[in-house]
Amino acid sequence: DIDFEPGSRAAQTFKHFPEVPRFTDYRVMFEKMGKEFDAVTISTPDHSHFPAAMLAMAHGKHVFVQKPLSNSIWECRQMLLAARKAK
Repeated sequence: DIDFEPGSRAAQTFKHFPEVPRFTDYRVMFEKMGKEFDAVTISTPDHSHFPAAMLAMAHGKHVFVQKPLSNSIWECRQMLLAARKAK
């Protein structure tokens, strides 16, 4: 979550868990910590659900995506193929 504004939900959570690593780019998070978690929930802005989910599946992660799942039928089909490949 990139919402670091004072009083925001994320800022309150960060105050309670100061030792938890923070990232503003999920690609960097996967690069640095990808081996430390098994699943992700994709709750990014709608236009970035597809690339985040595809990256997670490419890393072999279980994925839950908030709707809309994607922006086109083609993206949905690509996600289905990636999910089948990743089992």
